[in-house]
Amino acid sequence: MKKNPLRSAAQKISRTTMAFLVGGFVRDFLLGENPKDADIEVYDISIDELEKILKNIFGQKKVKTIGKFFSVLHVALDKDYSLDVSLARRDTKQGPGHRGILVQADPKLSMIEAARRRDFTINAMSMDPMTGEVFDFFGGREDLKNKILRVVDAKTFIEDPLRAMRAVQFVSRLGLAIEPKTFKLIKKMVRGGALEELSVERIRDEFNKLLLKSEKPSIGLELMKELGILKKLFPEFLKLSGCQQEPAWHPEGDVWAHTKIVVDVAAELSRKRKFSEEERLIILLSAFCHDLGKAQTTKKIKGRIRSSGHAEIGGKLTKFFLRRFKYSGDIVKKVSTIVLEHRSPPRLLKKLTIKEIDERRYIGEVADLLRRLGEVRLPIFLTVCEADFRGKKQTDVFAAGQRLEKTIRDHRLSSRPLLLGRDVLQIWSQLQKGHPLDGRRIGEHLKKVNENQRLGEILNKREALVFLKEIIGRVK
Repeated sequence: MKKNPLRSAAQKISRTTMAFLVGGFVRDFLLGENPKDADIEVYDISIDELEKILKNIFGQKKVKTIGKFFSVLHVALDKDYSLDVSLARRDTKQGPGHRGILVQADPKLSMIEAARRRDFTINAMSMDPMTGEVFDFFGGREDLKNKILRVVDAKTFIEDPLRAMRAVQFVSRLGLAIEPKTFKLIKKMVRGGALEELSVERIRDEFNKLLLKSEKPSIGLELMKELGILKKLFPEFLKLSGCQQEPAWHPEGDVWAHTKIVVDVAAELSRKRKFSEEERLIILLSAFCHDLGKAQTTKKIKGRIRSSGHAEIGGKLTKFFLRRFKYSGDIVKKVSTIVLEHRSPPRLLKKLTIKEIDERRYIGEVADLLRRLGEVRLPIFLTVCEADFRGKKQTDVFAAGQRLEKTIRDHRLSSRPLLLGRDVLQIWSQLQKGHPLDGRRIGEHLKKVNENQRLGEILNKREALVFLKEIIGRVK
């Protein structure tokens, strides 16, 4: 058995009281993973006695008592590893939603009854930290081996509506097949309105896990559709199913089929490119939302399927969606910006290729795109664009992204404007001595500079200063 600081910590607790590693730690450990957090269940002890033991073992500062009311204590071992240590408990449904479940500590509870309160068999196993022996009362080890997701107890399972969302992300993360009776049970929960009891924050957090922890999030997305979760929670995305695309450009099928492929590619690219967790979330949410506007804009024109303006509509719909689930303002802004601009790199390259614009105009348009992206980092943006490109089942090089990056590098372009207000003031004072400058004119002059850069008439600060001197010199 591999060395793991969580197991070592559990052994220290086990020397003083009856304690077992439970739930996700055992599941992930059996899968050969190295969990960073663990749940420990203890028996035959009070919460006050447990607090004293933990503080004596790990030190007072590392033990957090914020969950003590629910008979749970948190231990921060270091920046990477942590424990939640709880008394054996019973769950009783007393009100709506996830928060309507009353958790009651019962130190005398048997191990099998403590395990019965858990959602799925793969999460109902426990391990003796001293010997490594696994206690499996409901066949979780066999289900894990056979990649099956099965409820422990149908009666207790339906008491917590969050378990429907947990099922989706476990299936997606672990590549499981959902057992038929479990599928029917969850579908019945969803149809009966169980999800409406949940807070949007709870739903959002489970959805984030699906995106961030799955190699192929599309598995969970499709399961959400099959279970009716998409219809209940994300109805705007259900409209993408059956929304046709031009076969010449999208041989993969309708917009929903394309979206699932793009999300999977985005998951793969974002893992390989070592983004932070928040950056990965921005990439994956952008991939999920990138064609949201097509349901409203798709039309058949002269025998061809067109979705003109879908990026603009999609950007607005993305804001509504993300705000509904209370994502941060920063995430809302960045994701909606990426959705709005995701067609820009291929569109600009196409214009350059067919000579609708020349090289200087292309450079200027790229500079203008960088300004519009604002705080969105270029690698994040281009990862989404590349995922969209590969979502058409193309294996070619993402030429639009490569050309854009080369242009930025060769001409040292950035999101910063070529000139600032102080540049206008300085040139005005040189050329219009004695004449006051209306503050509103500063913005007008800078706007002219930016527009001329977009048109390719200005490529650098030197040319911008020459242009600014010309327009200020003409002021009467």
